[in-house]
Amino acid sequence: MGADRIVTLAVLCVTLLATPGPATITLAACGANLGVRRSVPYVLGLTTGVLVSLALAVAGVGVFLVRAPGALLALQIGSACYLLYLACQLVRKRTLTGGSAAGPGGADGTGGPDGPAGGRAEPGATAPPPAASFGYRHGVVLNIINPKIYLLTIALVAEFVRTGPRPAENVLVVTLVLLSIEFGVDLAWCYAGDRLRRVLAGPRAALVTNRVFAAVLVGVTVVIVGPALTATGGHS
Repeated sequence: MGADRIVTLAVLCVTLLATPGPATITLAACGANLGVRRSVPYVLGLTTGVLVSLALAVAGVGVFLVRAPGALLALQIGSACYLLYLACQLVRKRTLTGGSAAGPGGADGTGGPDGPAGGRAEPGATAPPPAASFGYRHGVVLNIINPKIYLLTIALVAEFVRTGPRPAENVLVVTLVLLSIEFGVDLAWCYAGDRLRRVLAGPRAALVTNRVFAAVLVGVTVVIVGPALTATGGHS
């Protein structure tokens, strides 16, 4: 694959992956709740999900998933249900824990923003629920059932893998470029959320922030599954 094609591939990946969507919203929420460093497992999970989607697209399975009406609807419903689950988890969180979720002294033992070293923890206060929704496996699941990722990988395979010579080499180049940009874009969204966490200190601001993230996820859910259900109802 020539240099000009690689540049085009990179620009396309950045444009499509950086635009707001289900994954990017959860990444910002993850960064706001955990900070960048503790969001890395979730980022790796999302990147793995992209790799799985790309492998399915290369094998021809991805085309079936987006063209078969029942399969696409199942993907959309599954993605919507998982986003609603993540939204519920965010509503339950009352603080942006950052580095303090590992214990009273914070993740590094020096005191998190809400721990004793920060001086803001109240005696007898209830600890916030653990942020288990933002782990590696949750990132994998979200992108495996994310219709946007399947549309992206199918387009990349059609344009950059099957149209030129040496398809094996093309698959390798597309994989390296796509995963590198996916990882970088994901970290950037986490960083944006982390900056928000540092600006919005205090439990009330944190509560509002998480509920805003949850409301946005619900809105994305409606956008994903609403038109599909309407079309299905119209054909019945």
